Amino acid sequence: MNENFNFLASEIKEKDVYCDNGETISDAINDGYNSLTIHGDCSGAIGVYKLAPSAYGISYNDMPNKPISYLIIKGYNDDKSDTITTPSGGFDFFVDDSYLQISGITLNLGEDFYFGSSFLRSKNCEINGKLKLSRSSSGDIEDTIINGEVNVRESSSLPLSDSTINGEIEIEHNSSIKIWNSTINGELDIVDNSHASLDESTINGTVNNRTVKVKNNSSLSAWKSDITGFTGAGDVIWVYNNSSVEFNGDPSDTNGQTNIIAPTGEHAIRLELNSSGQISTTNITSVDKTAVYMQHNSSLQVWSNVTIDRTNDTSSGDIRVSAPGELSLNDSTITVGNVDCEDIISKVDLEQSLSASLGSKCNGYQNLIPNYREIYSGTCESSGFNNLISAHECSQAGSQLANTIDEDGFVPKGCIVSGGKLFININDNSVTQVGTNAQSAWCKE
Repeated sequence: MNENFNFLASEIKEKDVYCDNGETISDAINDGYNSLTIHGDCSGAIGVYKLAPSAYGISYNDMPNKPISYLIIKGYNDDKSDTITTPSGGFDFFVDDSYLQISGITLNLGEDFYFGSSFLRSKNCEINGKLKLSRSSSGDIEDTIINGEVNVRESSSLPLSDSTINGEIEIEHNSSIKIWNSTINGELDIVDNSHASLDESTINGTVNNRTVKVKNNSSLSAWKSDITGFTGAGDVIWVYNNSSVEFNGDPSDTNGQTNIIAPTGEHAIRLELNSSGQISTTNITSVDKTAVYMQHNSSLQVWSNVTIDRTNDTSSGDIRVSAPGELSLNDSTITVGNVDCEDIISKVDLEQSLSASLGSKCNGYQNLIPNYREIYSGTCESSGFNNLISAHECSQAGSQLANTIDEDGFVPKGCIVSGGKLFININDNSVTQVGTNAQSAWCKE
């Protein structure tokens, strides 16, 4: 262990760079230094790379500096007052197949802050401009302010903690992000087999677009987090095309819920096109629109300690289920007012002790294909069921074809029709009328 540490330490070559005195970061890299403490305001392009530029039709003279695969840059004052400003156009600040660590600085980008197959570690920094991680890159961003877009793509991953992002975050193409104790003032897009998790974090939407979009086989999980939409921007959370969301919190903490808040004119959550959700210990609030809207064969499981509320307009439901769709309200601690259904094939499973009001079309499919029950005493009415009203229902109930007594007087066994009345034949040659002397009879719910 000590030998390895000593070897690695011997590879670190430190230098102070006094940018206000005319020194540059690129000169320090060209002189063989890889751990730089900057003083003042630095400027110029920076490349952290191992590639041979000739393969791309350029020479080393065209690069910002010599190849370097490991670089540390820290601010002397460690309070973000020491700065780096990179140019716009051409090379800016790029990292390819390498490692970069920055701390205590402000970085003003002329173009994208680009990472390909690389690792970024940032702590106590401010980044003004777009950060882009691609080609299986990863990183660790802590206590950092980013004023610009964050793009994580092409099987890349990014943990983000104790930070503020003033701009959109895009997670795409099999990538992931874990956000802890952070604030996003902008949108979060998760697309194309990607995943995002929020842990004790806040997203404040803007007028630009839906606050959160989860699309194309992607997923989002949130724990003890707050997501607030913006009027005129659309649904707060839009889940589309085989995607899923999971929201929960800490039921032992009085302030431990996840909160999803829709402003006037917007839905809090829309599940669309074979998408699904799992919700517990969460408050979902809208003003004058349905709080949760389920469309195109989507499903939602609601568990304990959930409140779904439409505050200013109760003319339609807190939850709306389109056809086909399936909603399960599974716990007595759920608070929800009205549930609307767009069609009779919209299915709602309701925990028995809940007092939620279901629309007339919810579970209407049961009237088309009734549940049949066999009784052995009394009548259908006295047993709390309805009589069968046709030979077709009789055959469905008894799983046998409905028959009539043939010309020879032979009485088929099972459920039969004779003289416009329904009968049950228990024995081979005797007929008893339903509800009078039958040994058993079929009824429907």
